[in-house]
Amino acid sequence: MKSIFFFLITFFGVYLLLSLLTMMGMGYVIDWIPEATWTQKAIGTIKEGIINEAGIKLLVAGLIAITVSVVYDFKKRYK
Repeated sequence: MKSIFFFLITFFGVYLLLSLLTMMGMGYVIDWIPEATWTQKAIGTIKEGIINEAGIKLLVAGLIAITVSVVYDFKKRYK
């Protein structure tokens, strides 16, 4: 049970980190619309950061989470 929890925490952490990098670096934001409020801009940035290139981020996050979980279980088992 702990390894599944550890996998999920690692997966979501890596995915959010990759999304944060996307949000800060590039994105499709509505900054150019003068009537957009700060809240609309923030929501647009967050949505685009999470959705933009989701397949690649899911693959990378999955591979990293699997690797970290296997190493964690290996260390725990043979300690």
